[in-house]
Amino acid sequence: MSVQTLMLQFDAAVAEARARQNEVRLEVMNSFGDPALFRESLNLGMINRQGHPDFPKLYDFYASFFTLPDETETFEGFEATLALNTDPLFIERYGPHEETWLYLREPEQGQIIAGVDFSTYLLSENLQKAYGFSGTNHIIYIFVKPEYRSLGIATYLLGLTEDYARKFCGGGEVLFFCEQNAPELMTAEEYFSDNLNALIDQCERLKWWDRLGYKRLNFNYVQPPLNPGMEPCINLTFNVRAGKLNPIPSALVKAHLERFFVIAVFKGREAAGDPDFERQISWLDDHDQVQLSGSEADYQLLRQKIWKDPENWRPQKYLF
Repeated sequence: MSVQTLMLQFDAAVAEARARQNEVRLEVMNSFGDPALFRESLNLGMINRQGHPDFPKLYDFYASFFTLPDETETFEGFEATLALNTDPLFIERYGPHEETWLYLREPEQGQIIAGVDFSTYLLSENLQKAYGFSGTNHIIYIFVKPEYRSLGIATYLLGLTEDYARKFCGGGEVLFFCEQNAPELMTAEEYFSDNLNALIDQCERLKWWDRLGYKRLNFNYVQPPLNPGMEPCINLTFNVRAGKLNPIPSALVKAHLERFFVIAVFKGREAAGDPDFERQISWLDDHDQVQLSGSEADYQLLRQKIWKDPENWRPQKYLF
C-alpha cells in the first residue's frame, strides 16, 4: 500500500473516530455529568499470574493496536513473563519484580475499553540508599479504545499504574520508564501504518507523553528480540519521567534494563551474548550519566517535516 493511500486512510479513520468520540462523550455526559464520574464507574481488573480467564480477550484487544512485527509480543510470551513473577530463582537473582496488567471494563456491557501492561522492579538496598529510589517501573503497552479517548482514561490508567508500582515498592519513590516509537527511525510506510492501526499520529503520541513529563534518554536504545526468530526493535526511544533529575545516573538505567531485558524481553533466557543487550549495558558502564532531551516543539516540527514530504522521507540509523 502506498504512503499516500495510508495517509488518506488515516485521515478518514481519525475523522470517523472523532465523530464516534463525540457521540460517546455526549452519552457519558448525559449519564454521568462528568467524565471523572464515568472513569470512577469503570470496573478495574488486574492480572499478575498466568492462566487468567480474561487474558485471551485482553490479549486480542492489545494485538489490535500493536501490529508492527518486531513490537508485538505473543500470547505465549506474555504468559511466560507472568510465570516469572513467582519464580524463586529470579526473585533471588533480581529482587522482587512483577509484570502486571490493569484493564478497565465499561459498567453496562462489561466490554474491555482500556489496558496497560507494565513491569515493576525493586532496586537493591545499595541503589536505594545511593539515589533515593525504591524501584523502577516500565510501562510497556498502554491502549484505549478509540471512541473513549476523549475522556482522560489513559491518564487515569497511568495514575492507577503509578499507585500500584509505588505500593509494590513499599511506598517509596519510583523511577518511571517507557518506550515509544521514534519517528526519525521509521520509514514513512511504518510511520503511517502505525498511525492508522493506533489511530494516533506518532509525533502526537510523543507530545502527549512529554506533557506527562517523559523525556528521551540520549543513548541508542534497541529492544532485543522479544522471542526466538524475531528481530530486534530498532525504531524506539527510551523515555523516563524523572522530574527535575537531569541527567539520569547510568547506574539506575543499567539496573532497570538488566531486569527488564532478562525478565520481560528474554523471559528468563540468558541475555549474555546478545549483541544489543551487551552494547547497551557496556555503554552505560562507560558513562556516569545519561542526558535527557525532547519537547513538544521538537515533535511538532518533526511531524510537519514528515507530513510535508513523506515520499522523500528517509529514516536515520541512530538518534544519538
